[in-house]
Amino acid sequence: MKFLTRTARVYIIIFTLAILYYFHETIIAVASIKEIIPPTYDAKISESKFVEIVSSTDVDGPFDTTPLKELCSKKVPTPGLVFTCNKANGGIGNVRNQLLGCIRYAIEAGGGLVMPRPVVRAKNLIKTGTGITTDFEYFFDKKHFISVVKEACPNLKIYESEEGLNRLPDVLYPQTLGGEIVMGQIISEPEWWRERFDVWLSNQTRTIGMPTEQDPLLIEFDQTLLLRQPVNADGAQFRDTFGRILQHRTDIRQLAATTLYQLAQQFQIPLDPTASIHAEGYFGAHLRTEADALRAFGDADFNTQSDQYIEQARSANLSVLYVATGSPDELAKMAVKAWSQAGLNVTSKYQLLPPADAMYLKNMSWDQQALVDYEILLKASSFGGFVKSTFAWNIALRRHIVSKVDDPYPGNICFLDEFSHIYGEHDYKRRKNPWTATIPYAMWP
Repeated sequence: MKFLTRTARVYIIIFTLAILYYFHETIIAVASIKEIIPPTYDAKISESKFVEIVSSTDVDGPFDTTPLKELCSKKVPTPGLVFTCNKANGGIGNVRNQLLGCIRYAIEAGGGLVMPRPVVRAKNLIKTGTGITTDFEYFFDKKHFISVVKEACPNLKIYESEEGLNRLPDVLYPQTLGGEIVMGQIISEPEWWRERFDVWLSNQTRTIGMPTEQDPLLIEFDQTLLLRQPVNADGAQFRDTFGRILQHRTDIRQLAATTLYQLAQQFQIPLDPTASIHAEGYFGAHLRTEADALRAFGDADFNTQSDQYIEQARSANLSVLYVATGSPDELAKMAVKAWSQAGLNVTSKYQLLPPADAMYLKNMSWDQQALVDYEILLKASSFGGFVKSTFAWNIALRRHIVSKVDDPYPGNICFLDEFSHIYGEHDYKRRKNPWTATIPYAMWP
């Protein structure tokens, strides 16, 4: 620039600075754009490949069995001791946590386990304790469960059935061995449970003798296993990974992945199949207004829940609402309301699945169909649920594993982190209602 006069050079510098100042926000945005763009992938990926990746990707990453291995290795085996977990009932939120509670007690006692059989809910959804049990594969991946147990907890011997096992006449109420009951139902001394159980077992078998590998003894747990154990007792790592032993059936996970693929196609949303939680993708809502909810909870009304979900989706700048509900009428009402009030699109699994897949799903029970919703809501960009639903709590707590929010129970808010919001009156601090009060302390994520 030596051929320019000094005055000209000054003008050029001033002009350049003015340009930089005027466009500084744009320049900063471009410089930081890598931080806000969702993970990229091949937009031309085939449906089959998309489904394969999604159905094998979990919200909290690969399953780390190390905490389970470490816990199991510390428990002294009781040869010939076998437990049965055949009283888990209700929807998937209840069944999952009851089974995990039963399995955790079996590990603590050093015993084995008959392959669990959940109780089937009545078709009217209201009666849960039908007494009719079904195969483990009704909900879960049996091959996955057995593989994990053999590899991480070999002392937890799995029996296919109760055939050939002598049954102890008395049912075991495990919470009676856990010390003082706090918050209405949680045991306060899990560290002393094994010692008290050994005394109980010795007394129960005084006349028949202790179990052996050659003469095993079957013990049945009482069904009150929901929200009874302090899930933090074994540390955060165990708490956050233990539930992974129960993985939903492969066909369910594939149906959920197919639904997500169709959602991405129909609404032109660039969903990354490798993502645990989809950035800027879709809002997930659990509209809990079915017959059993209305009967059990008088405040499970449509207007309140729909208002909350529409506002949350709008605040998150998400234009597509994936709604999980067992009521087609409520779904239709939600679609009309969301579009008329906020210009938001509402969709669901049956609106997205291809006809053959939809028919396959319809041949399943109501609770089995809900598993597809469960998988899709787990990966939603933002999720909203109702306080008196273990289904919604399961999803929110599982998503919270990857959250950066330390305390998701701020002030008078029921549950809130960057991924999920549970609406309703919180009770875990006032502790008037044991059922809702105990969830943050006693539900396995």
